[in-house]
Amino acid sequence: MVMDRLELLEYYEGLLDSALSEGFAWAVAVPLEGGPGTGELVARLRRWEHPRAAELLEPYEPEGLPSGESDFFPLDSVHYGRMGEATVFTQGNGARVLDDDVLAELSRGVRLCGTWWSINSSNDLVYAEDGQVLLRMNMWDYWVGGTGGRRGGRPHVLDEGLTLVAEAQRLGHTSWKAAALAIVELRTGVHLELDWVLRPQPLVLMTPEWYDGRPDEVLPDWFRKTLG
Repeated sequence: MVMDRLELLEYYEGLLDSALSEGFAWAVAVPLEGGPGTGELVARLRRWEHPRAAELLEPYEPEGLPSGESDFFPLDSVHYGRMGEATVFTQGNGARVLDDDVLAELSRGVRLCGTWWSINSSNDLVYAEDGQVLLRMNMWDYWVGGTGGRRGGRPHVLDEGLTLVAEAQRLGHTSWKAAALAIVELRTGVHLELDWVLRPQPLVLMTPEWYDGRPDEVLPDWFRKTLG
């Protein structure tokens, strides 16, 4: 069933009531003509993979989001999969997949739209295409009447989707997070299913942005104990 804009918003409001409200990242990469598939995009992510990722994952029983995300802190657990021709990425703790340095590589040959928020409402709505971050903005600030602090090469690239905000507010809707998820779907055509998010998915263990190249400085506490 094809949903209209407000039905999408209501769908995502319901999803957020079920899970994901405290911290979540969702990114959708749709290939441009001749662009990369899931295998190539995941290979690009592995550029930031922790050197001991295989050891960390060997005893781990994969879980869906949001459970299991803290097991690898301070590493970023990026779950991935394929939906139609698109590749999708999720995180329940952090948003490494949407950092500028990652997007410069990950978005080559694709158009990528995503959003993330943390428990303290830090957030972004992001659009990148063919290696360029064209828009990064604060969705909460925009929802409450600000400009969103737009930055990027095409700061108005998502204006059509952002008209949903005023429409939603006129009708009494209150969730900027649901609006952000709806805008990602409107741009990419990819629907976020809670069932998919909660099922175990493959993951890449990425080092944080501040990682300085010393492998043992960025390890989960439980793994440090196994090293003695």
